[in-house]
Order: sequence, then C-alpha cells, then structure tokens
Amino acid sequence: MKNREFVMLASDWRGTSMTGWEASEKLDGMRALWDGGVYRGKEAFWAAGRVGTGLWSRYGKPIHAPDWWLDQLPPFTLDGELWLGRNMFQETVSVTRSHNADWQHVKFKVFGSPGMALVTPGLISGRFLTQYFPRTWEGPLFASGEAYENLIVKPVEQHMWATEQPYWDLYAEVLDRGGEGIMLRAGSWEPYRSRGLQKLKPIDTGTGTVMGFTAGLGKLEGLIGAVLVKYKDVWFELSGFNDAERVWAGEDGAVIKRGQLINFKFNGVTQDGKPRNARYSRSRTQV
Repeated sequence: MKNREFVMLASDWRGTSMTGWEASEKLDGMRALWDGGVYRGKEAFWAAGRVGTGLWSRYGKPIHAPDWWLDQLPPFTLDGELWLGRNMFQETVSVTRSHNADWQHVKFKVFGSPGMALVTPGLISGRFLTQYFPRTWEGPLFASGEAYENLIVKPVEQHMWATEQPYWDLYAEVLDRGGEGIMLRAGSWEPYRSRGLQKLKPIDTGTGTVMGFTAGLGKLEGLIGAVLVKYKDVWFELSGFNDAERVWAGEDGAVIKRGQLINFKFNGVTQDGKPRNARYSRSRTQV
C-alpha cells in the first residue's frame, strides 16, 4: 500500500504564466511538518502507536530532533524542509534518521503555515508565509524573560513580480548557484498534490559537443565564462560551472575540453531550436 503523504505536494510547471505567483528557490532538503508542539511527547492517531516529537515527516512519521532544537520552534504549525545546504540531501537524511546525530547545523527552511490563522487573528487559514511571517514571529524570541536570536527557523525568501522575465532570471540564478529550480505558489495550503503549488526545474536532458569557450568577465576574469556547445544543428552557450571546472588552459580547455561530449539540462527549446535556460548537468546519487 502506498504511503499517505500529509503535506502539500507540487505539480510540474506546464508553461502557464508565472506573473502574480510567489516564487522561491526549490530546496533539496527533507520535507517536514511542525504541529506547533501539540503532539510532542504524545501519540498521534496517524503515528501507528509511536510517540511524536511534534516534528513529522511527509508520511506522518516522527522525526527525532533533539529537545534543544525543538525548543526553538513556535507554538503554531510550520511546513518546510530540514536543510543543511545545497547538494547535501544525503547528509540531511542521515542526520534526521539517527537518534543520536548532531543537529547543530540543521535549519528549518519554512515556506508555509497551515494553521496560521489559529494564532494570528485576521489571517486566512492556510495562506503561505509571505510578508506577515517576519512580523508575527521570526526574529528575537523570548525565553525566561531574555531575548535571543532564533538560529533554527529561517523563512524561505519569496518574490512576486508583474512580468515574467524576473522569474526566469531567478530560475537561472538558482541553477547557477547549484540549486534545483524554483517553486511557484498561489492560493491556500492543501494536504495533497495541487496545481496551486508548482515546481519549475530542468526536466529535459541533452548531450552536445564542446566546440569552444568564451572568456569570463569580472569575478570570472582569467577563467572560462561559458562553453560553446553544438547540439543537433544549433550552437549555444552553456553555463552552470564551478570555478574548478572553469580553469582556462588555452583553446583546448583543461577540465572541460574541446571536442568532448557534455551533458546538460534545459527547459524546452526556443523557436530556433536552442535549449532554453540550459545548465551543465552533474550527476547526483539518489537515496
């Protein structure tokens, strides 16, 4: 029997207009729900006899974070991802599955609060966290009368624009930093896969031939700026490399060499057949 998932799941972006949607980076962490502490130390009806911590996986299983970490979470629900950093998915899973792991660097990157209206009058229940989250809670907390900075919960930065190009700019920026793509949100929080939450990430893959290089500018001076790739009958510039891969060693290249085959991801093609928003593709071990 398939596991029942208790979180709002994203649909794939299908080319609809992005204007007016909230956009944020798609993180590669472990999805988690905080119930506001309601079932911390108690058995929940969905937990199959297991005592909860208040922090639940997408499948309704308790996540055993240490008490000092849980103590910094607020008295209302949060939906987000446990996160160590980009390209550290396996490390994050390893920490969250162990009862004795070091949680010092684990952040709760929060993008929603399913029951925010229960503690903040006037808000629509299930709205995504946008402008009001920093005003209502994020920032200094108070414990025993003393203020301290919360270092655990970090709201995911979200953006909204009236034109589409800034969304593509954000998408390209995220991919350049080694991220996975962007999330698009509209409407209320729902505990199932929804068209009100969409993910845009490179879903097409291709292989081309390295034909040459362009010189880097500014902070990339002395390095490769982009790689000229021939794919089918078109040429295009490919980016998304780290500094080590951009090392310049003459016209034949160094790490990336002229004539070699190179893999890339992209999101559709332009009218002249060039891959759109193409980025160099690295393999990732799945768990």
